Order: sequence, then C-alpha cells, then structure tokens
Amino acid sequence: MKRRPFGGWLLSLTRFAVKDHVKQRLGWSTSVRVTYGLERGRGASVPREALEGAVRGLPGVLTAELDERTLVLGVEYLPGTARPTQIHAAIERAGYEITTKPDLRRSKRDLVTGAERLDAITEAGARPPLTDAVTLHRLMTEVSAFMDTFPDPMRRAVRMWMEDEPFDAIAM
Repeated sequence: MKRRPFGGWLLSLTRFAVKDHVKQRLGWSTSVRVTYGLERGRGASVPREALEGAVRGLPGVLTAELDERTLVLGVEYLPGTARPTQIHAAIERAGYEITTKPDLRRSKRDLVTGAERLDAITEAGARPPLTDAVTLHRLMTEVSAFMDTFPDPMRRAVRMWMEDEPFDAIAM
C-alpha cells in the first residue's frame, strides 16, 4: 500500500470537519460545560431555583446548577444554539453578578461557524451537493493560481503532493 501525502491529509482533515459541521448544523453538536463564579447582587436574595430556571429557560441550555455554598454556577449548553452573551444576561437579570467568567476558548479543530440549527432557519430548499463541488473547484483554481507564484521546485513539490504522489517521489 502506497502512502499518499495529500490524500491522507485531506481525508483526515475532512473526516472531522464534515462531521463537526453537520453536527452543528443539525443541532447535534457536543455540549459545552462551563462554570461561572457568582456574587449575589446588592440587597438581592434571589432563590437558587430562580437563577437556575432563568438560565435553563434559554434555548440550547441543557442544565444549570448553582452550588450555593461556593456560588459557582455550572452550565451545560449547545454552542450552536445558546450564546454566552445570552447566558450572561440571564444571570444578571436574575440578580447575580459574574465574578469569574468561564474559559470559552475552543480547540483547534472546532469550526466555530456560529451556524444556527437547521430547524431554526427557514431555507427555501436543501443545498444540492453540486454547490459544494463548484465551491471546491473555485477554491482549487484560486489555490493553483497562487501556487503559480511559487519558485519552480516548490511548485513542483506541492503539485506532486496534491496529485497524491508518494513521499519518496516528492523528496527526489
């Protein structure tokens, strides 16, 4: 079996990207768990249930649990549906102040498209696969035009890589 550099790289990249994009668009994305450090608002004695209910009432929020001893609120939500700004606003409306915001950085393979769930969008129809093929063709045309500006040995190596030549052939 020959090792194909470009094909292997592209397959490994698209295997995750396509699955993640489809999951996000269908609302099947993995939930995110975050914690907020809170403080009760001045003069406010809002019951725990009111805060939890306010946050849980947001679309895409799966759970919200306040540890009254430490005033740490744990929230689990779907990132394609619920937005951190909405969660922050719900917490503040409930009479609490956020002292420690959660770390919302994503991993390198997260797409972070911000796409809404498909059932939340009124689309005239499904996008045909041909649209993706045309888009990919246009992208490859732009990449090829950019590659034409490379020095000749580099251009040949990249073209061989894209044509799935084995590593040994590219190294020569």
